[in-house]
Amino acid sequence: MNIARNDQFIYKELKSLCDRNYIIIIDYNQKRLSIAVVKKPDDNLIATLKFIASVPVCYDIWPKEKIDHYFNNTIHEIKEEETHYQPKEPEPLNTSSPAINFVDELLKTAVHKRSSDIHLEPTKHGLKIRLRVDGKLYFIPSPPYEINSEVIARIKILAKMNIAEKRLPQDGQMSWYFDGQNYSIRLSSIPTIHGEKLVLRILNTQLKYSLEHIGMCSSLLDSLKEYLNRPQGLILVTGPTGSGKTVTLYSYLEYLNQSSRNITTIEDPIEIPLQGINQTQVNEKYKLNFSFILRALLRQDPDVIMIGEIRDEETAKIATRAAQTGHLVLSTLHTNCTFSAIERMNQLGIENSQLKSCLKMVIAQRLVRKLCPHCKEAMPKKTKLHANHIINEWSAKGCELCFSGFMGRTAVYEYIDHKSICEILTKNTLENPNNFISLFNAGIELVEMGETTLQEIYSIIGNGVS
Repeated sequence: MNIARNDQFIYKELKSLCDRNYIIIIDYNQKRLSIAVVKKPDDNLIATLKFIASVPVCYDIWPKEKIDHYFNNTIHEIKEEETHYQPKEPEPLNTSSPAINFVDELLKTAVHKRSSDIHLEPTKHGLKIRLRVDGKLYFIPSPPYEINSEVIARIKILAKMNIAEKRLPQDGQMSWYFDGQNYSIRLSSIPTIHGEKLVLRILNTQLKYSLEHIGMCSSLLDSLKEYLNRPQGLILVTGPTGSGKTVTLYSYLEYLNQSSRNITTIEDPIEIPLQGINQTQVNEKYKLNFSFILRALLRQDPDVIMIGEIRDEETAKIATRAAQTGHLVLSTLHTNCTFSAIERMNQLGIENSQLKSCLKMVIAQRLVRKLCPHCKEAMPKKTKLHANHIINEWSAKGCELCFSGFMGRTAVYEYIDHKSICEILTKNTLENPNNFISLFNAGIELVEMGETTLQEIYSIIGNGVS
């Protein structure tokens, strides 16, 4: 069959990957990719092929002699019509630079695949490229070895980085417009033994961050809005790196963003520019750290202060005082659960009496992959958890829309409000622990709703046994 012009790049990627792994493409269409192999391919290779092709992959085992004959002869015994692929002559590109073309196609592929990050990793054999999609990394084909350095240079130029400096880490930023959307791309480089490694973080600057669309249950949402509408207090979001804390904070800011409020932020770095909000970026080079900027902001008549992260004792103490003196303070901590946030604040020099008066709410969260709504399947047998808890499960199948069985991510939350915080600080326990829904139990609710899988909950949150 004929492959459309906009699929030529995808087929070229597939062909390159298959050739390197001694695989023949038998058929490639909108429903499947069929390949011939000498032996069963490993799961990682199948996942990579599915990722590039965006369709399920099936394979046939062929004798080694037949595949040898294919690769060893200039005129293959298997003709193009047998592979159902008759490529058109490629249209002339707008530029003669292969590196420019490759970078452009790489960014398009990353956006098409819903990637959050692009990793370009140097090895002794050339660049290794991986895309992070829904929290997982997937390989895509590398550029030709001879243009590796040009690809790195092209990206650094776009990000206004020093292309001559290869011995020190650098940070950069670029804007990119594609398919009607504006993207902000943050870059980070670091030297390795084989050259510079680049990571590109892709952010869609036109996304709207709404409290109603970040996966909170109605009870959490109602309680959170109550505390956000108060004139003062401290609200904390906790979780490891990559758990979606920044998006949650941005959703708070969008909810509060009114002309009657003076909202200021301290961020490292500023992820997305927000209209109507005063955003300040940390710059350690000029001694602009969180605590220094926070002291200055308190002289700016703020109503709401968002601190990207409470990292040290000085910042914790200033933030606590601000939350006690007429300011609403929003921030994050790197702790695993809601209860450990209180312990962490104690470690940073904040006494329980201060926390009782100012800490209004703590929310812990994780991000889990969502099952593709187009191909998920209910499992026929129920699953027994510990404590004789039996649940219904769904499985990830994979289709041409998701390739992996998953599409997007959703947040899992646990929270404690001011009343619960005071109980913990006074009695070191909750009066009604059965009313508290842990991260694990919240995750199990998502499993039973068909939003994710039990394996995903185990992988991201654990098994619920402390």
